[in-house]
Amino acid sequence: MNIVDSSCWIEYLMGTETDAAVAAAIENPSELIVPIIILYEVYKKLLAEKD
Repeated sequence: MNIVDSSCWIEYLMGTETDAAVAAAIENPSELIVPIIILYEVYKKLLAEKD
């Protein structure tokens, strides 16, 4: 099982150099655990970037 931190999700979604390091964990949903607080933190960051 993998738990991916919100900073890793943000790097992955923004397509930075770091995304290659976490892509394997994120792209394997059967082994992925995403706590609701992580979803909230990513949502909040993406909203701030959009505005």
